[in-house]
Amino acid sequence: MIAIAFVLVLHLQTTLIDDLDASYDQVLWIIDGYMLVFSVLLITTGRLGDTAST
Repeated sequence: MIAIAFVLVLHLQTTLIDDLDASYDQVLWIIDGYMLVFSVLLITTGRLGDTAST
């Protein structure tokens, strides 16, 4: 699931560069931040689901 989201964000890379008028390094920081937040929320909600279902 994380890999699919990462691939989608990578395809938006040129759009982010054009629309935000950002450099490639800035877009990489945006992508890294997105993936970090997405991964943490995925792990946290998975853990909460496991504890709630027991």
